[in-house]
Amino acid sequence: MERVLFLADRKELVKQAKNAFARYIPKTTMCNLLLNKEDRNAKFVFSTYPTILNAIDTMKNSDGSRFFSPGHFDLIVIDEAHRSIFNKYRAIFEYFDACLLGLTATPKKTVHQSTYEFFDMKNNMPTDVYEYDEAINKDHVLVPFYLIETATRIPDDGITYEKLDEEEREEYEDEFCEDEGMPEHIPPENINKYIFNIDTVDKMISDLMNNGIKHKNGNHVGKTIIFAQNKRHAKFIVERFDKLYPQYKGAFCKLVICDEPYAEKNLDDFKKPDECPFITVTVDMLETGVDVPEITNLVFAKKVYSRIKFDQMIGRGTRLCNNLLGEGEDKREFYVFDYMRNFQFFDEHPKGKEPGMTVAPVTARFVRRVQLIRLLQDLVY
Repeated sequence: MERVLFLADRKELVKQAKNAFARYIPKTTMCNLLLNKEDRNAKFVFSTYPTILNAIDTMKNSDGSRFFSPGHFDLIVIDEAHRSIFNKYRAIFEYFDACLLGLTATPKKTVHQSTYEFFDMKNNMPTDVYEYDEAINKDHVLVPFYLIETATRIPDDGITYEKLDEEEREEYEDEFCEDEGMPEHIPPENINKYIFNIDTVDKMISDLMNNGIKHKNGNHVGKTIIFAQNKRHAKFIVERFDKLYPQYKGAFCKLVICDEPYAEKNLDDFKKPDECPFITVTVDMLETGVDVPEITNLVFAKKVYSRIKFDQMIGRGTRLCNNLLGEGEDKREFYVFDYMRNFQFFDEHPKGKEPGMTVAPVTARFVRRVQLIRLLQDLVY
């Protein structure tokens, strides 16, 4: 095979994919088309959908020929291959004369029939499938999650995914699946009322800080993503966190949102296992594809209407991570805090876990010292 085109929907995922390929296939030429269009003849080219579409439509070589000919690539790998991608960027796949390989983390039963039709396949019969349960229980290459009972329940709008027919589900996926630049969904008024309520957000943050899986130092939670409803909501959560925990001086909890200053730097810092920020609040950038094995907690402060998107969001916590909790203490699980009844909406009933009481080492030392002082008050001493 001469040339491969790898397509992803965000520049961060393009960068991540190129780095991953470079680790496994180090002795080959690679090009991130977003950064260097001069290397377009590399064996592996990585691009977002809009960038490759622009290269097809408008870019020309010095002799006036097209930047990429229809036969330039032998294989096109489509990351997050589902209905919304084909609807919006079908021209890419119609232009290139190449084999197509679609990848998705979506369970086969929730991939829409139109996606199977695009690949000339029967409904619910992918070329290959690797189930989450098999990856956890048989091969031990992913970790399970537990739904944590939360003190606060934000009212929902009464819709359930199971009651929608196939056409309605496809409409939901088209409207609410991840698409960069898509208008943010405005939730029902009863949801808006609660997600911008100081008491609600403070309880949510307190739940996480007290009951989330801790970093190996035991003094605070490990790497955590909070999924916010929209940008204003995300900023509100960060503001409330900084009010509640001023001792962290604004470094512990950061925004990772498209078009927000320092978003990429905050994400790069989040990927450093033992450095701040330990909590990122996002709307769009961390919901799909981003690989941070150290993530131990996910917080849904967002109503999710797309089943595809929901499964991908859960996937942010599934990665293995060796020595995460200390030497020889690997990551075994992650926690999900769901304030928006998303599991109820999708009629899912995951294993729950009542939050245990965890004591930080500094607290444990203080308690032992107080106990010693009490004992030393005895007349014997």
